[in-house]
Amino acid sequence: MPSTKTHTYQNQTIAYWDIGSGPVLFMVHGFCEQKSMFTPFLSLADSYRLIIPDLPGFGASERIEAKGSMNLYAEAIQSLIHALDLSKIHYIGHSMGAYAGLEVLSQTPEYFESFCLFHSHPYADTDSIRDKRMKSIEFLKKHGTAAFFKPFFANLFPEAKRANHSTKITALAEEAKAISAEAVIFAQEAMAGRKDHSKTLEEFEGITQYIVGKLDEIAPSDLGLLQSLLGKIGMFHYLKDCGHMGQWEKPDTVLNHFLELQDFFTTLNK
Repeated sequence: MPSTKTHTYQNQTIAYWDIGSGPVLFMVHGFCEQKSMFTPFLSLADSYRLIIPDLPGFGASERIEAKGSMNLYAEAIQSLIHALDLSKIHYIGHSMGAYAGLEVLSQTPEYFESFCLFHSHPYADTDSIRDKRMKSIEFLKKHGTAAFFKPFFANLFPEAKRANHSTKITALAEEAKAISAEAVIFAQEAMAGRKDHSKTLEEFEGITQYIVGKLDEIAPSDLGLLQSLLGKIGMFHYLKDCGHMGQWEKPDTVLNHFLELQDFFTTLNK
């Protein structure tokens, strides 16, 4: 594993990896994940500078004691961008990592050359999804995380493929044990209250990449298809035999799509 560096935001430690050199790929994990989810793609550091943080409360980053807000995640990301003096960023956000990145994109689009929604979408929660988040929060307040992570990670994989990924599901649940119930609740509140960022993508002048799993039940493929109409310059990838966890289900395919975006960007800017 790469060595972990730290940055301070609101008197809390933000942990991150900074490896390689070249154009900046800023990669942000999803809900209840951490920077280690990008280990299948670390070979990108041969040609690019990879900045891979743990969002507050996850991995080795300390939790922010406040009501959950996507803007607070965005501020943490912006703080790291400023501290490292980054520009011309190629952003890759998995699930909630894209939600946080869209908040940054809406405020400071000049930071970004491209934006990848990796098993994600720009739309706000529906009422039914928001209700599910509130029920999850009540469960966590009563029972903590002891019985939460194993079924949570199992549900990120298509039902028919869970047996094939049982070892990975167990490993992810074990790795997540250090995440507090408060951090998970913060994230649920942040996602429940997030804005619709369709207009953010419509106005973005850079390249937007969409990686969509046909079997994804978390970021459903119908929303994945719908969002592809938003960006001014877009690349759309439809993974037919994949759910929400392309980094583990189809790592080689996803890696190639990340590289295709960089090739496309280079070609457009010759």
